[in-house]
Amino acid sequence: MDEVILTMLSQKPQGALMFRLHGCSTRFALGTIKIKDIVSYQTSTMLPACHPHVIGAVTIRGMSMPIVDLSAVMGVQAVPLDMRGDQILIVVDCMRMLVAFMVNQIEHIVSCDWKAVTPLSETIGRETFILGTACYEEHIVQLLDIERVLADIFPAENDQRGVTLSQEEIALLQQVSVMVVDDSNIARKLIAELLERLGVSYKTFASGDEALSVLRGRQTSREAFHVLVSDIEMPKMDGYELVFAVNDDPNTLPVYTILHTSLSSEMSQERAKQVGANEALSKFNARDLMNALLRGAKERVESLAHTDRLGMNKR
Repeated sequence: MDEVILTMLSQKPQGALMFRLHGCSTRFALGTIKIKDIVSYQTSTMLPACHPHVIGAVTIRGMSMPIVDLSAVMGVQAVPLDMRGDQILIVVDCMRMLVAFMVNQIEHIVSCDWKAVTPLSETIGRETFILGTACYEEHIVQLLDIERVLADIFPAENDQRGVTLSQEEIALLQQVSVMVVDDSNIARKLIAELLERLGVSYKTFASGDEALSVLRGRQTSREAFHVLVSDIEMPKMDGYELVFAVNDDPNTLPVYTILHTSLSSEMSQERAKQVGANEALSKFNARDLMNALLRGAKERVESLAHTDRLGMNKR
């Protein structure tokens, strides 16, 4: 079954891999684009001083990675030691990490209309590992927020304290306003904390269509966003569609666009260029993101200054 599933993963566009957890009847799903492998449970090596939901480390196809008990993460119940042999490992490549998620049962891959996924409300979304829900065969399927899970279990991977800027760089960033678009609450929070620490003006949005509506409504330079940081994999309108729509609409003001994705190795740089994105980055490296923001701020400040000079020369 695993080889059949993996073949489907390699052939399908972004779909949803449905699975169940130990002790739980709920159906969960993961976007297939982040999945690298599916294997039967393998005996793990204990890791010292790790998160309680990390049951050890395992080597799969020559790569070492932690095993995370997803049942425990979701608050169901930890898989007993004597039942781990019946579990399955889903290897995920996300946020520059390889992680094996232990689940009870793989069901199948379904073609998923990501525009039909219903995001959780902002209030509920803050306290859950679920991005949204979809309906399949008259059953509710919950889409897992991988980024939030990883940020909760491996917080050191998202540490921003090592990012330091000169006073000149901080002053440059404080001249622009940043729009952050991501359906993951934890991703928005991480970027917001970074910008707040530096005193940079910003606003966050949970969907691409909402962000586009706001951009289309801002017609003066005083209201403008200067840099757009957008996730790629989002329901309703993904990051590629958002960037293309912004660049294609003559009614939106110029904005420096940065596509920001949790995909560690499969991000399509070529497609990012095709839709007109200025940059494409893998999450979450605070230094890389800050460098991209600095480039965006520099480009927009210089462009606005040039426009102002042209206006003065015409007077």
